[in-house]
Amino acid sequence: MTSVAHLRLTAILAGSAIVLFALTMRLGISSVGVVLTTLRSEFGMTEITAAIVTTAPVVCFSLVGLLASRIISRVGVQLTGIAVLAVITIALIGRALSPERVTFVVWTLALLAATAVGNVLLPIAGKRYFPDRLPSINALAGAAVVAGSSLGALGSGLVFGETDNWRVALGAWATVSLVSVLPWLGLMARSRYVGGEPDSGVRHGTTMRKSRSWQLALCFGLVSAQAYAQLGWFPAILIDAGLPDGEAGALLGLLTITGIPATLMLPWAMKHLSNRTAPPIIFGTSTALGWLGILVMPTTLTWLWAVLIGVGAGSFAWTLTMIAQHARTPRGSAELSSFTQGIGFLIAAVGPLGIEALYLASGGWTWSVLALALIAGLMSLTGSLVSRPWFVEDA
Repeated sequence: MTSVAHLRLTAILAGSAIVLFALTMRLGISSVGVVLTTLRSEFGMTEITAAIVTTAPVVCFSLVGLLASRIISRVGVQLTGIAVLAVITIALIGRALSPERVTFVVWTLALLAATAVGNVLLPIAGKRYFPDRLPSINALAGAAVVAGSSLGALGSGLVFGETDNWRVALGAWATVSLVSVLPWLGLMARSRYVGGEPDSGVRHGTTMRKSRSWQLALCFGLVSAQAYAQLGWFPAILIDAGLPDGEAGALLGLLTITGIPATLMLPWAMKHLSNRTAPPIIFGTSTALGWLGILVMPTTLTWLWAVLIGVGAGSFAWTLTMIAQHARTPRGSAELSSFTQGIGFLIAAVGPLGIEALYLASGGWTWSVLALALIAGLMSLTGSLVSRPWFVEDA
């Protein structure tokens, strides 16, 4: 095989590996919500246990994310990708076969821990295999994450509706994660080097001492807090405003789906917009306008407000690109990704809880919606700071 053909096949395998990997990152998480009522009834889950199942993802992403760079740097990108997908597959099957709630929670935590490492791995894999096409590969990965989140909820709902069996509805996604391992195995078979990444001189403590790293972590946290708050409270806000439950759910679906083309447009925006700060400003401003529209006219042109908020979902892929662009090496990208997501998800955990607290304290959604618009504005501000040229290795 010629060197050109070899490189082309490697690029195809790497692209497939990254996109399929991103697709699996939310399947096992978003699929739980549609069967949670059944789970609580069958397992006799208390409010505390149900809260662990629903709130654990963000906390686990933070705690495990802070340690993920050490795993990736020692084991290497390929072996880490294979291990993450293997654990996710086993955890999905184990969770579906759980005889009681403790086992279910344990398998769920194993799934979340593997996903947390996978979150950190995504921008590193993009940096490793597509250093000259970061916006494109991260846009595809970001769109796949959004698609996986939607597919997990929609697909499990349909399967559960047909079979009335939550075990099938949750366990079926193991086939996707199992198939996703194949291109990673192909990459390993074609690679002469599968060990840990070369040392770049960047250490975790060094990353923490760099103010730009904290700016990026804050930006990622605001983006994630916005996303989780939307998933948790968007339908409730519309229902309380007077929309039927079905219409509110459909508008959430529209919001989520809008994030896919918005994410895929990221490479074009980063290439053709002369101002580096334009993408985060567009994403943040669009989101803020959408929430202000919900505040002023919640039942009029609601589809437009949902689309505007959905456009802001492109900010997730943009932050992944920033993580990769602000590191010269895969090792530096690993440290920056681990720190950014570890701290960022900790910030994100406060978002949905804060929105609910404002609602309970004020007796309405006005202050909560204003807070979401403010978060969107801060996304633009921190994104503008992050977009300036810098490298974590310079710390």
